[in-house]
Amino acid sequence: MAKLYPHPEHYLPEYKSERQLYSAVQSLNNNWSAFFEVTRGTGKREADCLLVHQKHGVFSIECKGGKNFRIRSGKWYRLDGGSKYVGDPISQADNNRGEALKILRSIGKFPNTYNVVCLPDVKEFGEKVESKYAFSKENIIIKNDLEALEEKLLRIAEFDKTNPPGSGQVIDDNSLNQLKDQLVPSLYLPSLAAVKSEKEKAVIKFDKKQIHRWRDCLAQHAPSVVIGASGTGKTVLARALANYKSTKSSRTLLICRNRLLSGENKLLFKENPLVECFSYFELMFDVIEASSLEDLEGNETLLKFKEAINKGVDLHLSLQDSDYRYLEENSETLLKHYFGTFDSIVVDEGQQFTLEQLNALRKLLTEENNHSFNIFADPLQSPHKKWRPPKWCFKFPNLNINYRNTQPIVTYMSKVLNTQLPECKFEGLEPKFIYSKNEEKFKDLLVQEWNNFTTKSELSPSDITILSPSRSLLNEIYEQLEANYEKNNVNKNSTVLSGQFRTVDEFTGMESQGVILLWPKSKIGKFEVKQQKRRAYQGIGRATDKISIVSSQKESELWKSMN
Repeated sequence: MAKLYPHPEHYLPEYKSERQLYSAVQSLNNNWSAFFEVTRGTGKREADCLLVHQKHGVFSIECKGGKNFRIRSGKWYRLDGGSKYVGDPISQADNNRGEALKILRSIGKFPNTYNVVCLPDVKEFGEKVESKYAFSKENIIIKNDLEALEEKLLRIAEFDKTNPPGSGQVIDDNSLNQLKDQLVPSLYLPSLAAVKSEKEKAVIKFDKKQIHRWRDCLAQHAPSVVIGASGTGKTVLARALANYKSTKSSRTLLICRNRLLSGENKLLFKENPLVECFSYFELMFDVIEASSLEDLEGNETLLKFKEAINKGVDLHLSLQDSDYRYLEENSETLLKHYFGTFDSIVVDEGQQFTLEQLNALRKLLTEENNHSFNIFADPLQSPHKKWRPPKWCFKFPNLNINYRNTQPIVTYMSKVLNTQLPECKFEGLEPKFIYSKNEEKFKDLLVQEWNNFTTKSELSPSDITILSPSRSLLNEIYEQLEANYEKNNVNKNSTVLSGQFRTVDEFTGMESQGVILLWPKSKIGKFEVKQQKRRAYQGIGRATDKISIVSSQKESELWKSMN
């Protein structure tokens, strides 16, 4: 049987005509590789099948259902039950052929290539073919041809004389694998069958920009950075790339700053020993734990941390801000013990790292893989004053479609930043803004919105997150509610306390179906305007479907203060 991508267990063409072609392709021997739905988002329209033989070359096949066709000035019309324009299948096939050629030529391969149209319901085809692509009727597969498909394909290869001199190179196994990796990113993404929501399906299917950024990352010969606003699929790409690197036997570091996001990564890659997932400080603590006392000799601070780890102390919960600053300032000294140990590094939420930290992380790469360093970042979410990617990184064009949020949420974020953000394809409810000058009422308003979310919107507690830029406010409200519920013998698991209480920074890179954002004017005043912008944008952007903002700052002031 031919090698099929996606695998038949996970894929069945939608239309009858495509299923007929798919069935015929399955009967080919294993010298053939067939790629279906491989270039979603690229070009004017995807072709239905890219069929590759290492010796005979690449056959780009466009399939059309129907028994009768008419061609006028290169335009194809289906005549069954009337006259319906169905586009130009030759042009569609050529578009996909060009994608494959571009990939192969980038690695120095020039195989023969052919445009093919498959009409599986047609018994005889008598139309005169007009096309600017030097296409002939011999390149059309009809119903009877499907019974002996390989024979027909070899006749096309023999008859078609349009390939330029010097082409016809054999496609070796390495080239075929590179073609597969770039044409079928779904091999490294979560299975569509395991995804329920339309949003998740959309981000996994990939759009034009994502497809090209994927190919850019695979073909890179230098460290690179991919920029995208909130919700544009950076984390999906980062995880897929880490997965891909591991399939090439590369020891890969997938790193971010957020411990929650790192926890999700660990779960995703728990069965993959070649992908090591850390948050930045988790990596620091891991280095300290792995270091001997001799390695740390003379550094009293690190020795103190080492002693605490040996006693089972969770440093994440016990260190002070000054301790974290010390670790950040001395990261290169710590990481030197790991220099030259990884084959690939993928940095997610890269805007949270300083240039010095990125420089230190790059030194973790082996010398021969010094180029395999990918950063995914959103500068608008950076806590640093003027975040820029390292000069040693090649910057690819930005991602520009939002998959996480609804359009009303994207529009609201744009107002907050006074910046046009990538649009999305999903409609939804308008964000709800509740003004309360008295911050003591935040507690009651939070409970009110929680009840609205769980009753009117029917969200489960696990789908709701309470966010604020202020940890002290969250703690204060939580403790007040907890004391009140205990006093009245209320099971807190059935209340707002069963939701997540997180600061905006803690929840970076994460998402929640419903978000209640507590925005206290008394607390945010300590932040400069840019950091107010950043926190509001981040907090609102965590909501995929529904958000309520409880604020002691008027909505007009909120937008104005962000300008």
